[in-house]
Amino acid sequence: MNAKVHSWLILTRGSNLPTVWSNVIAGWLLAQALQLPVLGAGYAPTSPNVISPVGWLNLVGLLVAVSLTYTGGMILNDAFDARWDRANRSTRPIPAGQISVRAAFVVGGSALGLGLFLAVMVAPSQTQQAVLLLSSLLALCITVYNRWHKGVSWAPLVMGLCRALLPLLGFVCAGATLGLSRPWGDPTWMIWAHAAALWVLTVAITLVARHEATAGSAANGIEWLLFLAPLPIFMAVGRFWPWTLLWIVIYVGWLVRSNRRHPLPAGIGARVADRLTALPLIDAMSYGLVAYTCLMTVVNHNNVPSETVVNAAIFLLLTLGLSPACMRLALSWRRTIAAT
Repeated sequence: MNAKVHSWLILTRGSNLPTVWSNVIAGWLLAQALQLPVLGAGYAPTSPNVISPVGWLNLVGLLVAVSLTYTGGMILNDAFDARWDRANRSTRPIPAGQISVRAAFVVGGSALGLGLFLAVMVAPSQTQQAVLLLSSLLALCITVYNRWHKGVSWAPLVMGLCRALLPLLGFVCAGATLGLSRPWGDPTWMIWAHAAALWVLTVAITLVARHEATAGSAANGIEWLLFLAPLPIFMAVGRFWPWTLLWIVIYVGWLVRSNRRHPLPAGIGARVADRLTALPLIDAMSYGLVAYTCLMTVVNHNNVPSETVVNAAIFLLLTLGLSPACMRLALSWRRTIAAT
């Protein structure tokens, strides 16, 4: 691989992109499942709030948009940190002289702006304003974190919002409406629980990552946050708690395995990378309702349009295989592109 290209890839932390895609698709899938006929399950929304046709092209466009937003934000992170990196991480591409600070600001800022623009352009008309609001908030959080995260206690909270906004973007880009007016336990609450779980996990990862360049001596005290991250989903999942519990067991097993393989303080960097690849497991925890709805649509397909049945079958396959596939892809890519 060309050395210059590899330097840019290092700045993007591109190996984490599959986790971003997983977060976005999770929200999109939940919105799509809410419009399927649930045939006696009692989970259909009282009034349709999502578009009828499946917006596959909208989803592809949104994935490109958030990829640009993520990579742009990561490049800007190194651009803002250039002075600190010269003193503490001289092998990074910018202090090593492989990429200039100016080039990083231009490329990172352009990617961030283009991602914001594209997300709005691919959104359906009925939720375009909501997508504009969420995308603008995402870009703002990315910029604020990159500019002020060094030595600022509240910075991990902002970084958590950057992840929490991703499933919300997927949800509204599918044409669904976000709201808090429905009673607790309604399936529309799952998207908020999902966002909360991603926020908790990302805050914990960010707190751990802060010690990556300083021997990691303070990381032990925040490990418990990692194990609490699935709690919002488990509280909101209702009758589908066995599905969520299964993925929680897998998630906890992954964390325990990572801790054993990478003892502190030397293993702090590897632990952070493992935590990042675990983000799709949070997505998998929220798929119980989606999987059930799609399965019921496929099994009880009488009087259901064939296109709807086919889409439900595709959604069902995604709930079963998407998260493990994205996790595996992130693990594979980080062999070439460092995750942190």
